[in-house]
Parts: sequence; structure tokens; C-alpha cells
Amino acid sequence: MFRGSARGTSVAVALGMSISSTTASLVLALSFFSVSAAGCAPKPEACPPVTSAGTSQRLPGAADRPIHRFDFVLTANDGTAAPSSTAFTMTLQEGEKGEAVVGRNVSLTPATPPGSPPAAPGPRQDVGAKVAAFYRTSGDDVVLEVSTEMSSLEPPTSIRKTVSKGNVLASPGKPAVVASVDDDAGGAGGKRRVQLTVTATKLR
Repeated sequence: MFRGSARGTSVAVALGMSISSTTASLVLALSFFSVSAAGCAPKPEACPPVTSAGTSQRLPGAADRPIHRFDFVLTANDGTAAPSSTAFTMTLQEGEKGEAVVGRNVSLTPATPPGSPPAAPGPRQDVGAKVAAFYRTSGDDVVLEVSTEMSSLEPPTSIRKTVSKGNVLASPGKPAVVASVDDDAGGAGGKRRVQLTVTATKLR
């Protein structure tokens, strides 16, 4: 009985050792697999970053947009004297608007009959040219959107005004006509021509 019990105990111990050995092998294998899988985290070179399938387009910032200088010349000719001209310059970055005002402030004092005392000074009014410009590039050229307002005094108290708006294609270094107006305000019953030209120069 004792030997049988001892033999049975030996078998039980042997089975227990075998089961424990198998369990330990499984635990070690699972532990090794877990460590290997987790080992990617601290090593970026072994785990390439995940990239998105979508694409994004970076909009051009202020530092990427070109800059141009625009030299405007306003010429007026009423047929009674040499043409007069006024020049002014705008330096603009693409996508930004600029404005220039050239002119004078005049008095709208009514005329008085000969021999009458002078009339009291009337209100004053700004006359001249107001130009607003906005541009975008088109290859090597620029498309300039220009709004102009030109006004002049017709004594004693009338103001003549001409307004225009449009686009002009300008090649760098070459003058382009922005607006040209002919009216009947010239001297001696003639025509008066007012013309605005622009020359674009790329700075960046």
C-alpha cells in the first residue's frame, strides 16, 4: 500500500511538474510576444509613422505673394494749351488693395454781376482723381482691376465727374491704358481728353 501510494505520488508529482513546465513555457512565450509587440513603441525607427491618405494644399502666405510697383500717369488735354500730366505711384502686394487721391480743394463761390459787391465764399469741394487698384498675376503679366473717379470744376459752381471701373492686362515695363475719356468740356467749344495709363514693375 505504501509503495503504491508512493508510486502514485511520484506519478502525481511528475504530472504536476509536466503541467507546470508546459504552463511556464506558455507564459514565457506569451510574455515574449507581448514584449516584442510593445517594443515598437519606444523605437520610432522600427515603427514607421502612419500617414493620412488625404492631401492638403498650403495657401500662399504674405511672404510668398509677389510685389509690384504701379506708376500711374494722368494726362489732360483741352486743346487750348500743352497737355498737363500728374504722376503717382502705388506699391502693392498681390491680393491687397491700394488707393491714391490726387487733386485740389476748390471754392464753389457763385458769380456776381459787374459792379455788385463780391459774393460770400461758398462751400468747398475736392476735385481731381481718385484711383483704387487691386491686382493678380497671370503668368508674367498682371491683371489690374482699377476704379477711377475724375472730377473737375466748371465755374462757377458746377462739378463735372467721370467714374469708370474695369480690368487692364499690363505687361511689366510697358505702359497700358487704364481709362480714356473724351467730353465736351474743352476750351473754345472743343473736346477735352483725360487719359490714365499705368506701367507695372515687378519688385519681388
